Amino acid sequence: MSNTQILIFSKDRTLQLNSLIQSLLYFSDVLEGDISVLFKSNKEISYEILMDKYKCNFQEEKSFLNDVKNIVQSNQKKYCMFLVDDFIVRDYFSIPLMESILGSNKNITPFSLRLGNNIEDGTPPLFINQPDSVLTWQTNKSYGKSWNYIWELSSSMYKSTFIMDYLNKCDPQYVNFPNPLESYYYGCTPSQYVTKNRFLRKLKFLGKAEPKGMASFTVSKGFTQGVNLVANRNLDYKDLYSPESLHEKFIEGYGIDYLSLSNVINKKPNAGTDHFKLIKYET
Repeated sequence: MSNTQILIFSKDRTLQLNSLIQSLLYFSDVLEGDISVLFKSNKEISYEILMDKYKCNFQEEKSFLNDVKNIVQSNQKKYCMFLVDDFIVRDYFSIPLMESILGSNKNITPFSLRLGNNIEDGTPPLFINQPDSVLTWQTNKSYGKSWNYIWELSSSMYKSTFIMDYLNKCDPQYVNFPNPLESYYYGCTPSQYVTKNRFLRKLKFLGKAEPKGMASFTVSKGFTQGVNLVANRNLDYKDLYSPESLHEKFIEGYGIDYLSLSNVINKKPNAGTDHFKLIKYET
């Protein structure tokens, strides 16, 4: 097994989670035993089929922040990669290579799967080309949002010590699902992306150096596919497929055609409904 724990956040998305795990195992050296899934579901959607199918650690959410802490700590891995269930992997990547970049570069905080020089988001950074098709850069306020987004949960690897330092300062009443776990960081820590921090939160991080270094592969290895919304957020959003309808498709044997995505070069980290195609898997 590697030195990296994979932590996937999932809610009511059995079909998307199944396709993510399949694409992850196909396009990387990740092992099932290194994958943990923190999931939440309504009474109409069951994860039991997935729990029987994969030798991953499935944990039903009870107390979100504590659950995340326990998963990161319990495996005693040096690194942790976060993924969300609507992310899909489209090209091969190596976990040991990502570990070596973070381990040998103290100024690099995240290694992102969703970024690369194919992404168009404002002014791009001054990339430094590293061996093995890896890019590194330093954040700067003049760059687009993606290039300064140090803390994100869709597809980035971090040192576990960095994660735990942040988690131990989070407010459990506010950080109760993945979206605020991500956004809380920018309201209380030094960052290039957000300049108006909340004073009381920021007090917890006084004396902390501002993380600036980031890394990715030359071309992004995957993207999120926003075809439905499961977070409790007041947004005017219409699902392409409801979670319930995709769960029915999953039971019928359907999944995302991730193999057809190998030649896709996306321009945004979230490809939306572009390239979302269902096929019936062979049994």
